[in-house]
Amino acid sequence: MQEHMESECTECKTSCPQCHTDFTFRDLAVHQQTACKEQIVSCTVPVCDVPRCDLPGHMASAAQQHVTQLCEKLQRMAQLVEQQQQQIAVLEQHVQLLDEMVAVIRVPHIRQLINGSRPNTCTFTTPDVTSVQGYCFNIQLYLTGDSVSKPDYIAVFFTPRPGRLDYLLEWPMPFSVLLSVGTATWPLVGTCFREFLAKVGRPDAGQRLGHGFSSFMTREELLRHTQHDDTAVLRVRLY
Repeated sequence: MQEHMESECTECKTSCPQCHTDFTFRDLAVHQQTACKEQIVSCTVPVCDVPRCDLPGHMASAAQQHVTQLCEKLQRMAQLVEQQQQQIAVLEQHVQLLDEMVAVIRVPHIRQLINGSRPNTCTFTTPDVTSVQGYCFNIQLYLTGDSVSKPDYIAVFFTPRPGRLDYLLEWPMPFSVLLSVGTATWPLVGTCFREFLAKVGRPDAGQRLGHGFSSFMTREELLRHTQHDDTAVLRVRLY
């Protein structure tokens, strides 16, 4: 019975811990939420906690403080919105990169490769890459030129490769190919672009014929667009 009286009986008498007025357990919660003048409540600007009985006077006397606090809050929100807009812009760029860029190829130690290259010899071939459109290809670099270009030019070739989805794709390939060399950041600033329309038929397993540029850029241009760690970055886009 004692336990029931102290913790379960809704008609048992108790007192409000703020104003010390007597109530039944049943009425105490409603009193504290709506009527107790000593209950601590938040004002309209939810940074101030005052007794309910002091709230009207507080709202009148603290108006200037509230304006200042609201201005500070708005300023923080504006800064947050600006940061979020910047993050959204970066994410949109990343989405664009994922949608459009089908290969980002990094060639380390580019100066060493150039010095060790022989004319008309493929210096670097990427693994086979599958674009978002389903076309498989690789990229070949001739760092001292091919049989057509001058030795001080870089030759770059786009070579279609047999892929798992070839039977579903349109042939000849109905896309232009955009090759670019530049830094690893987006957007591409100070980058060399070359573009061509590859009229490419469906490849077979033995195909090695590439489509591209015998004189893509000079070695001097390539080195000018090389990163500080001596890595060249080549991007390939189908669109």
